[in-house]
Amino acid sequence: LLGLVVAFVVVWLTWLRESSVSRTIARTAARCAELEPHLTQVRDLTGLVGPGASVQVMDVTEGGVHALLRLHLRQPTRFLYDFHFFHDELDPRIQALRAEFAADLERGRPAAVVIFRETWRRQGYERLKGFPAVDRLLEREYRLAVEGDGYRIYAKRARS
Repeated sequence: LLGLVVAFVVVWLTWLRESSVSRTIARTAARCAELEPHLTQVRDLTGLVGPGASVQVMDVTEGGVHALLRLHLRQPTRFLYDFHFFHDELDPRIQALRAEFAADLERGRPAAVVIFRETWRRQGYERLKGFPAVDRLLEREYRLAVEGDGYRIYAKRARS
């Protein structure tokens, strides 16, 4: 009887280990697939931004902040996402957030600004036309350096 119990425990532990390993491999593969776009953003930023520089992302869920984390880069503003700039734009609170963001962006002078096409509420890069202070800053101080799959990276002009 003891031999039967030992055999059962060995088989059960083997099954448990293999089942756990299979689940871990599946989770890892799924996570790698999720991270692939972030790795492209990281590669594109690496060639444009030096150590210690700041980069501002205008994003909601496309992985911009994750790319900055992987590169150990900081943003010059307190804004992780841009969705709150593009709703209820006549509300004084939204106007105050927009003014703060534009001023901090101008003052912080990031090496690059990454703008994601997909966002909440207002899709596309055209949304910046409705945010004139930031649109003018990009036009004046930055150049389009990378047209990625769903994002654009604007690099600071040499004279800026």
